[in-house]
Amino acid sequence: MYLNRMLSSIGLRIFNIENMNVFKMNRILFLVLLVGLCFPATSFEMTSGTTSKDVGEAVIQTSDGGYAIVGNEGYDAVLMKVDNFGNQSWTQTYDGFSSTDYAYDVKQTSDGDYIIVGSTRSGGNFNGIYGYVVWMIKTDSDGNELWARPFLTDEAGKGNAVAVDITSDGSYILFATSESSGDTYVIKTDASGNELFRYIHYDLSVQSGLATSDGGYIFAALTPSLGARVIRADNNGSDIWSNEYDNNLYSIEKTSDGGYIAAGSKDGDFWLIKLDSSGNEDFNNLYDDDGSSWSHAAFSVDQANDGGYIAAGYKNSFSGQDIWLLKVDVDGGVELNNTYPVSNSDEDWAYSVKSANDGGYILTGYTKSSGAGNKDIYILKTDENLDLIPCDGSYDCNYVCDGGAVLDDCDVCDGGNADMDCAGVCGGTSVLDCTDVCNGDAEMDNCMFLDTDS
Repeated sequence: MYLNRMLSSIGLRIFNIENMNVFKMNRILFLVLLVGLCFPATSFEMTSGTTSKDVGEAVIQTSDGGYAIVGNEGYDAVLMKVDNFGNQSWTQTYDGFSSTDYAYDVKQTSDGDYIIVGSTRSGGNFNGIYGYVVWMIKTDSDGNELWARPFLTDEAGKGNAVAVDITSDGSYILFATSESSGDTYVIKTDASGNELFRYIHYDLSVQSGLATSDGGYIFAALTPSLGARVIRADNNGSDIWSNEYDNNLYSIEKTSDGGYIAAGSKDGDFWLIKLDSSGNEDFNNLYDDDGSSWSHAAFSVDQANDGGYIAAGYKNSFSGQDIWLLKVDVDGGVELNNTYPVSNSDEDWAYSVKSANDGGYILTGYTKSSGAGNKDIYILKTDENLDLIPCDGSYDCNYVCDGGAVLDDCDVCDGGNADMDCAGVCGGTSVLDCTDVCNGDAEMDNCMFLDTDS
């Protein structure tokens, strides 16, 4: 009822939206965007994990306005769902072959389910392979596993999937690297995870990839010569264009103008490249906020709601490694930057950042500065100014910290039960008759205040 509550407070009602199959994902996303225009951005900071090495690898905003995070927790792949205020809704872990498993990317499907890719360690269980193999998992909307599929890469079979996307026909496309050859494998499956075809791009280690609207795809990869390439391919796996760069690119995303934004590290600095749809550069910028010789790296980038770009990664300093969040305008000019966690004393990295519908930003990675110990999954939601403004108390139904607004019995914020009929049914049609009897049948001329002689 989260969405229902938010819309209720601005006069819009949706009854049982979770059970209404007639609502398509695009309509729900429109309503979430509408909500983002009406409420201030929330912010929170949280960790999750064990005493082992736990890492958040990717984060997305979900159709209900919350967030889904994938990574690894202990020895298992993990999918975690939190609401817009950082309250943990549920956590699910996945174990492929009773060994070590990793999840590196997640997308939400049109029916509210999730598709996850990563790797699972086979101890001879799959095709006699000893080592990590490419792994795809489909879950329901609560993270319960529906099916899981391992995939072979080259003859040795071992590999790791780093990215997944949903194609225009509802199929899935995953991007993986062979452990033995270092080649990139782009594998398309149907909606049930059955492989349809694959394309191989030799001598490239994919870091990030996306489906394109024409049935093709684009990805960023590292080369054996310590450089990077961005390849735009058609639906047959043939290159439409390919750009080669010095140094490293780790992330690529689509932009609203039909182009792309890529992020990485060059000469020890944050590095952003904006490309048009044909691969021509709009800008190619390095960022170093303190002018020092310390190294910085951007592992993720996304387009901001105002048309600019948000990038996240880490920056080195004398005291350790901080998560660095950088906001630039549409031309690549610096607007905002900040470091996290708030009380940092150790090693902290961000691997994924996304613009949120409320104008703020959500990121995940890991922290060694706080949590259960070693590395812990770190999740940060900022406002539009990259600030963390925690609520020391609690949010009311109007999303005001320590406010006094409450939900009425019809789930309307400060509604005063105005939507309840006389029978106590929300949205019901029962009415009082003139003798104040609910659904009574007294006629007006039976009421003593009515002059029947007139």
